[in-house]
Amino acid sequence: MLIERLGFDVVQDVQVLTPTRKGPLGVEELNVKLQRVVQEILWGVNVPPPRPGLRPRFLLHDKVIQNRNNYDLGLMNGAVGRVTAIERDGAMEMVFDGQPVTITPDSGRLSDLSLAYALTIHKAQGSEFPCAIVLVHKSHSFMHHRNLFYTGVTRAQEVAIVIGDRWALRNCAQRRHLERRKTFLSLLERPAAI
Repeated sequence: MLIERLGFDVVQDVQVLTPTRKGPLGVEELNVKLQRVVQEILWGVNVPPPRPGLRPRFLLHDKVIQNRNNYDLGLMNGAVGRVTAIERDGAMEMVFDGQPVTITPDSGRLSDLSLAYALTIHKAQGSEFPCAIVLVHKSHSFMHHRNLFYTGVTRAQEVAIVIGDRWALRNCAQRRHLERRKTFLSLLERPAAI
């Protein structure tokens, strides 16, 4: 549907957003599943599940995110790219915002990357995508509030798709999250006792 009816490139234009990293609807689990589906449907690659305790291996065409600033490569935390080649020695060529980047396996920089088919809503703050798929489920109830939901759906430039259950949507709508600052500002405003 996303390709045929809406004309989106599933890897480039569509971003799945979820509140958490852990759990069946968290970033880590979703990225494993989405990698398998996207690789099989778009490129006919059968992706074996990752070994327990290890993260999934990167494949050609995968969507990846930089998780730490790397000034040598000019990659900042949160930059999303795409794997364009994987060499026999394990070196990976990627494109981030039109700029080619190569990372060799002995550089230790591959650990700064992770799959980016799904991101946390927090990680996506400040970014926009043509299509955002926002997950809102009762398993995330401890994180539900209007600001989080608003942040998720406003990442979409053209289309926002919300997937979840009615209870979770109602819970998000009803809960206000007040950002309480913890500062010593009130102490500075008081007249000094002499």
